[in-house]
Amino acid sequence: MKYFGAAIASLLAVGLIALSLPSAGDAHFKGKKRWYMGGETRGPSGGGPGGDPVNLFFYPYGTDSNHQTNVTMGHLGAHWTPQWTDLKDSRPICRGQQSLRFDVDGGGFVRPLDDAQGSGWDGRFRLFLPECRDRYHGRLWADIHHIRASNEPHGPSQSWVTAAFHHEDLQGRRILAGEGGHIVDLDWDRVELAVIEKMRRNRGGHRDVQGVQGGHGFQYRWKVLPGSKGHKGDRNFYSDGRISRISMLHR
Repeated sequence: MKYFGAAIASLLAVGLIALSLPSAGDAHFKGKKRWYMGGETRGPSGGGPGGDPVNLFFYPYGTDSNHQTNVTMGHLGAHWTPQWTDLKDSRPICRGQQSLRFDVDGGGFVRPLDDAQGSGWDGRFRLFLPECRDRYHGRLWADIHHIRASNEPHGPSQSWVTAAFHHEDLQGRRILAGEGGHIVDLDWDRVELAVIEKMRRNRGGHRDVQGVQGGHGFQYRWKVLPGSKGHKGDRNFYSDGRISRISMLHR
C-alpha cells in the first residue's frame, strides 16, 4: 500500500487529478438512465461468475478517423516501460478471452469477446513463457459493439474504448494443472492508478493524432460505473466502482 499512497500523492502534487478535458457529454457511452456497457467482464460465452471490473475509459481521441483499440494499444506501447506487448499472437494460455455486456435497443444485450489484449511488464523477469510473465494485463472493447446493437441517437462512432486492467502473477503450477497460468495479485484500484501513472508521463518523441508531444490528460475516479464496485475475482480484491478516464490527446 505504500506505492498506492505515494502514487496518489504524486498525482495530487502535479495537479492532474481534476485535469480539464474536453467534455464527454456528446459521447454515446451513457444514456439518461444507464451505461451502454456493463461494469464487469464475464466468461467467453457470457456466463459464469463475475470477472474483472471495468476500470478505465479512453476518450476523447481528437481528429483521427480510425481510432479503435489499435490506437489505444499504440499509445500504451509508447508510454509503457520497460515494455508493452500486443497479445493477439501469443499463446492461448497467455490471453484467455472474456466478454463484456453491451445493451441492445428494447432490452437485452450482446456479450462480445474483447477486441484486443495487451501486457505491460512490471520489471520482474521470468525465463518461462516470457510473453506470460508477471504483468499488467488489459482487455479492451471499442464502442462499435454498442453501435451495431443500437439504433439510439449517439455521437460519432469510434469515439471511445473501455477496458478492464489488472495485475497478475505467473504461476507454473497452475499451468501444469491446466488451470491457466496467472492469478490476480494486486487490487483493482491500485492497477487503475498505475496505468494512469504510465500514460501521464511524456515519453520522448511520441505524438498524438494532432501531432502534439507529451503525456496524456486524465480524470481519476471520473464516474460511477454500475456493476464495477465490490470484491471481484478469485482473490476477492476490492474495486471502488469508479471508472477513470484517460484522454488519447497529449497535453
